[in-house]
Amino acid sequence: MPRTRASASLLFVPSKTSRAEQRAARAGFTEARHKARLAGTPPKHRAEQTLDPELRPTYPPAGRPGPASARGSKLRLPAHRMTTATASGAYPFVAEGGLGAEGVFIGRDVHAEAAFCFDPFSLYNSGRIEGFTNPNAVLAGIIGMGKSALAKSIATRSFLGMALLLASIAGYWVLGRGTPRPTGTWAMGALLGSFAMAFASYAPLFRNVAESIVPHVGRLLSNCASLGAATAVLAVSFQLNLEPYEARRRIRVRLALLTASVVTMTALFAYEQLTARSPQVYALYLLPYISFLGFSVVDFLMQAVRQSKATRRDSIRGGLRVAAAGCVFALVYVVYKLTRIVGLGLGLGDETHAQCSSLVTSTCAFSVTSPALAVLLICLGLTWPAVLYPINQARRRRWETRSFESLRPLWQDLSAAMPQIVLSSAEDVAGISDDSDFRLQRRVVEISDGILALRPYRSRRVQESAASNFHTATEQGAAAVEAAVVRAALADSKAGRYADEVAPPSVDAAAREDLRADTQWLLLVADAYVERVGDDGRP
Repeated sequence: MPRTRASASLLFVPSKTSRAEQRAARAGFTEARHKARLAGTPPKHRAEQTLDPELRPTYPPAGRPGPASARGSKLRLPAHRMTTATASGAYPFVAEGGLGAEGVFIGRDVHAEAAFCFDPFSLYNSGRIEGFTNPNAVLAGIIGMGKSALAKSIATRSFLGMALLLASIAGYWVLGRGTPRPTGTWAMGALLGSFAMAFASYAPLFRNVAESIVPHVGRLLSNCASLGAATAVLAVSFQLNLEPYEARRRIRVRLALLTASVVTMTALFAYEQLTARSPQVYALYLLPYISFLGFSVVDFLMQAVRQSKATRRDSIRGGLRVAAAGCVFALVYVVYKLTRIVGLGLGLGDETHAQCSSLVTSTCAFSVTSPALAVLLICLGLTWPAVLYPINQARRRRWETRSFESLRPLWQDLSAAMPQIVLSSAEDVAGISDDSDFRLQRRVVEISDGILALRPYRSRRVQESAASNFHTATEQGAAAVEAAVVRAALADSKAGRYADEVAPPSVDAAAREDLRADTQWLLLVADAYVERVGDDGRP
């Protein structure tokens, strides 16, 4: 095998050179000799010696050391930092700005953390999306992904869908309930119809069609619907809380005021369109609207406060108080609108509204948050009693059924000793044999009659002995004393022994004034009769 030869070019050192040049020449010679020796080595050995450091393994064969090795199912990586410019360039399609706030609320964007709204009509008219000329939509997905729920949500959340739903409910409430109709039927139908008209005025389809004929007519329809809803709420309150003649008289007065306000607003709205939407004319347009609305709010607030003090049902009292709180927020909105009317009349502002970025800012708190809370609380207060009533009725029937069964042992002993206390059979009374209230009232009356019939056998000695064994300062102790006296009197009545000294009736039993209080007292007596008192009248 021929030997590889290498040569070095820096072998000649000229004379008469400086020492620095001589050192540089010797260093160059040394480097050239080292390269010549490497060139003479075998190829394998040369590759191992000249391996690029960038191609060497980063970590040893045992793996990456430290907390980033993921050993023991634990992984802790170092923090990764980058600028916003780098992040936007590295992840450009994670979050988007959305389609705007107009339209139906669909849900929350997972990446952008913002509300996602969709309205094909507003997208088509605004031109925000280039080339968007077809407002149709397609829902695609596998089973269980929520296609039907999304379609139903769009239909019900859209203002027009809610308007149609309220209109159908109003029609059923007035026409589909048969006769005779309960008090307040027409007023409640008018209230639902007013809400339907208000929702329809905000629907994009209805608004675009209507305003293509008369510009800005949706505002007039919405304001008229609000006044109609306020009048309907007052009519319902009058019919439920006042005498029929007085309720009809007040309703006629409110309807006359409503008609005058709507006619005035319509005339001023038409004049405003002719004057290129003058701020002064707009202030005159708002004046009858705010005046009637404030008058209705104050009237309903007085009705709610007065009836909340007079009613005995907790659900109605709570609902009226919630509605009164909503009236307070409505008054705040009325005062705000009055100040705007004054400002517009004096030329200190215009009717344009800045878009609200927060519901707690100074302007939006009065113009958006206050009326929204007012409507929410008033609607909640009016529907609260209707929602809680069936729940309370179910709880009452459950309590009556349990109380009826708990009184059975005491009733059986009394009726066995004195069969004459049992009233006519419940099955003989048509239509009410299954009424829990009726059955419980019969049982309470029969037990009370039986205790009264045992009066000649009620021993004062047994009463005093039981009083010394039980703590009579509590209702449970007094009921135990009464149970001991009743058990001893039953035993004496079977033996035919009259009491030497008749015990007076229980003070706690005489203090009861209604069926529920009597039932609660007899439940304590029946429980002590079974659990706490023996046959001899002692614990």
